[in-house]
Amino acid sequence: MTKDDSMLDVTEQELQPNSIFGTAAGMALMGEDGTFMKVNPSLCNFLGYEEQELLGEHAEKVIHPEDLPLIIKDYHSWSEDGMEILHLENRYLHKKGHVLRGLVRVSKLPVMDTCILVIHVTDLTWARQHNGRKTNWEIMKTLYHLDSDAVAVVSLEGRIIRVNGAFEKMFDYSEAEILGQPPPFISNEPLQTIITELKRKKECAPLLKMEYETIKRTKDGQLISVYIKLFPISDEFGKLNAIGAVIKDITEQGVLTSQFHDLVAFNLDPILIFNPGGYVVQSNKAFTELFGWTMDQLLDKHWSRLPFSVLEFRSDFRQLADKVLTDNIVTGFETRLLKENGESVQISLTGFPLKYGRNGTGGATFILRDLSRQKKTEQLMMESEKLSLAGQLAAAIAHEIRNPITSIKGFLKLLQNSERKQQYFEIVNTEIDRIELILSEMLALAKPQTVKFELKNLRAILDQVISLLLGQANMNNIEILLQDYTDLPEIQCDENQIKQVFINFMKNAIEAMPEGGTLTVELLPPKSPNDLDLKIVFTDTGTGIPPELLARIGEPFFTTKQSGTGLGFMTSKNIIENHNGKLNITSKQNEGTSIEIRFPTASS
Repeated sequence: MTKDDSMLDVTEQELQPNSIFGTAAGMALMGEDGTFMKVNPSLCNFLGYEEQELLGEHAEKVIHPEDLPLIIKDYHSWSEDGMEILHLENRYLHKKGHVLRGLVRVSKLPVMDTCILVIHVTDLTWARQHNGRKTNWEIMKTLYHLDSDAVAVVSLEGRIIRVNGAFEKMFDYSEAEILGQPPPFISNEPLQTIITELKRKKECAPLLKMEYETIKRTKDGQLISVYIKLFPISDEFGKLNAIGAVIKDITEQGVLTSQFHDLVAFNLDPILIFNPGGYVVQSNKAFTELFGWTMDQLLDKHWSRLPFSVLEFRSDFRQLADKVLTDNIVTGFETRLLKENGESVQISLTGFPLKYGRNGTGGATFILRDLSRQKKTEQLMMESEKLSLAGQLAAAIAHEIRNPITSIKGFLKLLQNSERKQQYFEIVNTEIDRIELILSEMLALAKPQTVKFELKNLRAILDQVISLLLGQANMNNIEILLQDYTDLPEIQCDENQIKQVFINFMKNAIEAMPEGGTLTVELLPPKSPNDLDLKIVFTDTGTGIPPELLARIGEPFFTTKQSGTGLGFMTSKNIIENHNGKLNITSKQNEGTSIEIRFPTASS
């Protein structure tokens, strides 16, 4: 590699347009290891060294030690990301010991099989001085001559004051039509937050770090990925006059390329993308088709003020958004959102943080999935399973009804010539009541019901289910034992759905004991203040389930019975989960199966 002045001239010419924040202080060539290879006289004068004192030395010799770790981190991130230009604003040390401040622009110059780092330094030291400072407006004089980066000046009222040619080309607006309009690169709310914060400071720091990468829309609707750096513009007394912005199009360089935008745009699931501040920067066609809200209606709106958030679920959505925007992944979060026509729709939401650029931050992506059809299918499946249960129980119920009918017929004959009419009437009435109870439970099981959560006593529900299944148990020589405790707490539940669960599990237990046996039903109270769940345990003495099949219990259409569908257990499991309950099943071959259900009590 040749360290001659001709190479320095080439790189000097390349970097000249970017001197936008202050006075050009000089430039240098460095090896990729950070050692000086060439330093021009201007930079030597800025740092107070002779060129020979710097050649071969590492850059850390002139970097403020407190800023060195951050510079190293940014440099490594830049190298890995493959970005074209790296901007660093940091403190540097003069040879005599005083602190300098500079903006460094780093680019790579390929030479043979390696690269040389081209360093251009702009002196920002004056911007930190209290006396004799230049006005920031003087800096703006050079802004409008830039060809590479878009530049804009925004008033404190949030309106465009001035833009350069690169801005017109990037966003497809002429200066005449954009003047007096809101800036297309930042929404009013975060802009006003920045302005308020800057006004609040006693001393306006001209180079307060306000930079980020995001997605923005041009005049013709095209989405571009941009790197934005904001800085305050103040007068000679430090009073804030306006906000300046330098914007670089990184669509072809960053991770958020046009391919990423296409992936979002043509995805079949609705998608929303937020910037790091929580503002919408993109939605897709699927979102508009499902909810009716267009991209223009959502763009630059903060997640907390989105028009489709249902009031009663807003706190849930707030917690979710906060979680994702603080670098967490959330999957399968169910909530309800509003369509533009006011109709609510149940959705499953998956959110994950976007990470790109030097800082590794980029906001969040939310993928929404309409659960309406799935929930309707689940409801139809539940109803189908209820009808199937009713059909399967028909024989046992017929047997159960026939017994009291036989008794009634016998006692009616006795009534004809008996003096004990009152006693016989009471017996007949009791038997009729039993028939009525069995038929009522049968109808309640088969009839579609609206889901209604109420405080219920599980002992009462179990008594009703046992009375319904007692005939089938007797036919199969099975004894049902109920073990419970007094003063058990109530639970919030839908009574008909819980009956369906109990019938499923008890019927399965009866069918698992073809030679007869015992079905024990235990109703257990909460163990301690730390365990407030109510437990129901069904234990049979049947054939048991092999270990290799036990893991598959609950899969749709998987069953261990010759004529089963496998939907009964899956439906019961869904009902339990919808009641915030837990299900556990254990089994041993030739010993039996135990199913434990845990429900949170009303006091938990």
